[in-house]
Parts: sequence; C-alpha cells; structure tokens
Amino acid sequence: MKIVFAAKGHEYLIEALSELGEVIVFDSENDNDFGSEADVLIVASSPMVDLTLLEKFPSLKALVRVGSGFDNIDIDALKERNIKFIRVPEGNRDSVAEHTLLLITGLLRKINKAIVKGFEKPWDREGVVGNELKGKVVGIVGYGNVGWEVAQRLVSLGCIVNTWDPYRKFNPVPGVGNVPYEELLALSDIISFHIQDVNNGYLFDFDHLEKVKRGVLIVNTSRGNVVNTRALIQGLRSGVIGGLAIDVIEGEPNSQFIDELKTFDNVIATPHVAGHSYEAYEKMKELVVRKIKYTLSNLML
Repeated sequence: MKIVFAAKGHEYLIEALSELGEVIVFDSENDNDFGSEADVLIVASSPMVDLTLLEKFPSLKALVRVGSGFDNIDIDALKERNIKFIRVPEGNRDSVAEHTLLLITGLLRKINKAIVKGFEKPWDREGVVGNELKGKVVGIVGYGNVGWEVAQRLVSLGCIVNTWDPYRKFNPVPGVGNVPYEELLALSDIISFHIQDVNNGYLFDFDHLEKVKRGVLIVNTSRGNVVNTRALIQGLRSGVIGGLAIDVIEGEPNSQFIDELKTFDNVIATPHVAGHSYEAYEKMKELVVRKIKYTLSNLML
C-alpha cells in the first residue's frame, strides 16, 4: 500500500501509518509524480482537496481527513472518482470539548486580567471578579461529536443547555433542549460554536448582534468562517459581546484580525490547538489505521 501524507501538524501519525505500507510526505510545491500510484491520501485542514489535486492521484482509493472538519474537501469530486472518504471526528472530540470548557470558564473568570495581575506586586484583585458557570444558559451551535460532549459536561456542571443544528434534531443528553436558532441567540448567556460546514455564509453576522443578550460570551472552536470576525469586533466595542474566546479565526494562521483582537482584555485566543492533546493523538492513530484497514479490505471484497 502506498500512502501519501499531507496532514501537516499531525506528523505523529506517520510511524503508525508506516505499518500499513510506504508513507511519502506530500509537498505541494515539489510533488513530482509520487502520487500516481498512491492508494491513500491523508490530509488535515489543508490542502484543498478538489479535482485539480485529485488529478495528481489517479489510483487513489481513499481520502482520510484527520479530525472532524471537511470544509476543504470537495465531496462531489470524491464521489465522481469513487474515492472513499474517511473521517475521524471521534478522535479529538474529548480534547476539543475540554478546551471549550477552558475557554468558557476563562471568560467567566476574566482569566486574562487575572494572569497579568498574578505576576504583579502587590497583588491587586480589582477588576478581576468573575462569574460562576453554574446556572448559566449556554447555546450550543452544532450538535455533532464535539457539541454533544460539550453539552453533557455543561449539564453536569449545572448549566441550562440549548442546542441548534440544521442537520441533527436528537437530544441524547437528558436536560438538553433543542430550539430554533434565533431563540438560542436570545436566551443564551454563552454561545459556543461547534458546527463544521455551513454553505449559507456566516452563522453569526452584524444583524445577529441585535438578537443576543447584551454582554453575551461567544466561543468558537469549530471553524473561523462560521462567524464574521468584523461583527465580533463591533460587538466587543459596543459591549454587546461581553467576551470572546476563539481557537479558530478567519484567515488563520496569519489572520488580519489578530492585531486588533489582542487590544481587548476580554478576548482569549488560542492557535487552533483545541484538538491537540497527547490522548487525542493516540486515539487518532488507532482510528486512522483501523478505518483505513477496514475501508480498503471492504473494497477488495
């Protein structure tokens, strides 16, 4: 089996993949012809997998997307070429869910200000009195693998949780409500985005600033293009948004918005690391290898 590895940032997988066959690291700037006999292509949030890229891999049988998102995958192009699509959203869902709670509690307890003051002498607690999580109304946008994990954690911590998802309507966690999107916006003290692929533009834009509670906290650990960053900045300036925590942003990793966001002391930003933990790495290894074996063995039947 020949495997082409193009999942930058997930190099921990290479050793495990080597047990399946020859692994070649893909370099889009100098790819030569090594993809011509590839059976499997491994990608992450990049590169863009479209017909142009797939033409480099005429023998491809399976595409693996490390993680849960698929906004860089042309699903129709895969179907047209009869290429099996493998995802592993369950691999890092616990990691992302825990990171989400970290961001939520960080906003509530004004952790940015507290950390700065913690390294000053004498200690000064002025301006760093925060709020408790218990009893807060949390709206979860996107109720897939991560949304479900976040919901069950928040319910156990005493939150009132509502969800909205255009693709899923079930509520397997007792105590979790399912409401229309505008109702979720109006009710929530905290709104957390966990939706991966929306083809209808931003889910949060300038007009949504008029539909949320003043002082609402916004958290995004899904995809940067789910929300309009300019709208978020306007909301922060006006006080409509009381705090923002992001692990993803439009235009990452060199987003034009970073310099502006870092001027706010109620903004927390992490560099798309929510799904990165040593435990998640181990789960990813096991899942990717197992799913490749299963998919290719079925193709041979």
